[in-house]
Amino acid sequence: MNKVLDFYDIYPKVVPAGKETMIHVRSLFDHVRFIDGAEYEVLYYPMERVSPYGEYQYQRPQLVVAQDGMLVFSQYFEAEQEHMFVINDLDEKMDALRFRIYSLGEDLFMKRPFKGDLHMHSSYSDGTESPAYMAASCRKIGLDFMAITDHHQYEPSLEAQSKFAELSTDLLICAGEEVHLPDNPMHIVNFGGQSSINEFVAQHEEDYYLQVKALESQIVGVEDQDARFQLASAKWGFERIRRAGGLAIFAHPFWEVWTGYYVSRTVIDYLMDHQPYDAIEVCTGYYAHEEYANNLQIARYYEEQRKGKVSAVLGVSDAHTASPERLFGWAYTVVFADALELDSLVSGIKGRCSVAVSSLPHQHQMVYGSWRLVKYTQFLIREVFPLHDRLCLPEGEQMLAHLAGDRRAAKQLSIMQGQTINLYNRLWAKVV
Repeated sequence: MNKVLDFYDIYPKVVPAGKETMIHVRSLFDHVRFIDGAEYEVLYYPMERVSPYGEYQYQRPQLVVAQDGMLVFSQYFEAEQEHMFVINDLDEKMDALRFRIYSLGEDLFMKRPFKGDLHMHSSYSDGTESPAYMAASCRKIGLDFMAITDHHQYEPSLEAQSKFAELSTDLLICAGEEVHLPDNPMHIVNFGGQSSINEFVAQHEEDYYLQVKALESQIVGVEDQDARFQLASAKWGFERIRRAGGLAIFAHPFWEVWTGYYVSRTVIDYLMDHQPYDAIEVCTGYYAHEEYANNLQIARYYEEQRKGKVSAVLGVSDAHTASPERLFGWAYTVVFADALELDSLVSGIKGRCSVAVSSLPHQHQMVYGSWRLVKYTQFLIREVFPLHDRLCLPEGEQMLAHLAGDRRAAKQLSIMQGQTINLYNRLWAKVV
C-alpha cells in the first residue's frame, strides 16, 4: 500500500518547468488530518539538484498554515526533473509526509501518457478468449488502448470494437492483425490499419509475388536469396500497412523457434540498419525461461541507438489469454500523445515519443526508451498510474458484465466515462 496515494489528495503532480505553481495537499482521513490553523514545515529538494539556489544549496523551509484540512503553497520548479517535498508537523503529531512532483518542458507537458498493448490474440486464432473479453480485460488492468492482432485475421479486432460500439467506454479498441506473408517467416503487426493485409494477399497473391520480386533489386548487399526475398517481402508488408493507415511493427526479433531465432542474423541486421518498419517490439511476451530474448532485444536496441539508428520502441504482451499468469499485462507501451485517438497514438509512436515497459509479476517495472522518457515514466508508474488504474478496474469489470448480459452495465459505464481524463486534468497543472 502506498500511504501517500491512499491517504492524501495531492495536485497537481505534473507541472511546467521554469514556472511557479500552486501545490495543494489535502488529507483525506482523520488519522492523517492537517489541523486547521496549525503551521507545517515544507521542505523542497530538486532530485537532480538543479535549482536557482545552487546545486547543493536548498531553499529555506516554508511555514504553511493548514486551512480546511489542506496545505496550499507556491513553488518555482527549475528545469525538467523530479522534485521531492517533505512536510513536517511541528507539533510532531503526525509522521513526515514525503511526495514527488515532476516538471516538464512545454512539448512534453502538453501531452498525456496513454498505456496500451498493441499485440495480443483471441480464440479466433491461437488464443483462448473472445476478442471482446480480451478488450474488457485490458481495461481492468489499466490500459487506455489495445488491439486484437490475431494470426492471419483482421475481423476479430473489428468484432471487439463492435461489441462495445454502443457503450460509453474510455478504452480505445483499435483494429489490427498479425500479418504472415507467403514464403516469409517474419511476423509483422498491423496496428490500426483500416484494411487487412492478410486478406489483400489472399486475394492478390500473384501481384504480391510480382511486387516483391521487383523490390528485391532494392535490397543491396544481401547475397542470400532467401534473406533477400524475406527483406523485400517485409518491406512490401510494412509499406502496405502504412498505405492502410496503420502502424507497421517488426514483432519479437529474437523469438527462438526450434532451429534458432525465427529470422536470420542477416535479416535482423538489415532491418535494424535500414528501419523500414515504424516501430519495433523490445519487450515482448516471453515466459520467465525465455526472458533472455527480451534482454537481447533491449540490448540490441541500445546498440543500434549508439550507432545513431533510433527506433520507436514498444512493449507488448503477445498474450493469448487474459490470465495474468500467462503473459497478460507482462509488457505494455506508454505513448505520449495529444489525445487518446488512433492518429495521435500512431503519430506519437512514429515520433519516438513512446517507451516499452516490462511488468513481470512480482518484479519492479522496467522502462526502456529515451533517457528523458524513461525518467518521466518511472515517476508516472509510482505517482500517477496507480490512481489511474484504480479507476480502470471497475470500468473493465462493467465491460465484462455487459458481455455476460448484465443490462445495468451500460448505465454504470456511462456514469464512469471520463474518469481517467478528469483525473489527468486534475493532476496536470493548469496553463494560464
